[in-house]
Amino acid sequence: PLGICGSALVDIIAILHRQGLINDAGYMKEAVMITQGISIYPEDVRQVQLAKAAIMAGIDVLLDEAGLTYDDIDKFYIAGGFGNHLNLDNSSYIGLIPEGIKDRVTLVGNTSLGGATRYLLEEKGEVEMMAIRDKCAYIELSTHMKFTEMYIMGMGFGGKI
Repeated sequence: PLGICGSALVDIIAILHRQGLINDAGYMKEAVMITQGISIYPEDVRQVQLAKAAIMAGIDVLLDEAGLTYDDIDKFYIAGGFGNHLNLDNSSYIGLIPEGIKDRVTLVGNTSLGGATRYLLEEKGEVEMMAIRDKCAYIELSTHMKFTEMYIMGMGFGGKI
């Protein structure tokens, strides 16, 4: 192997945290060799920590803007190649996926190609896409006060969100 995919990195971080090699704040004293030629470094852990904090903060802001809570979510879809291979237990353990909705998550894989195909080839594809577009609203997360607050709070590991 030449490297580790993103979903495997989530699993490794969860395992290293459970073993005490990464603390709740994300501190990792030194690199850990996973297999010959592949190690996990503190910088790798930090990058996952920043990404998962941003994802959680974004979810919290969107729910707040919609006046909803996690209890209001019936289905939580995760799209994309990365999301298609996530271990939901490890993902919720490190706080990438909210623990309270783990049982409502559906991994749907790479959906962009399917959506583009429907738009181009189905008779009502464009109408359906425009209806979805018209229901959407843009929210600028980078300047949203709650995003910054939730981002900082979402940095911990071990389900400590």
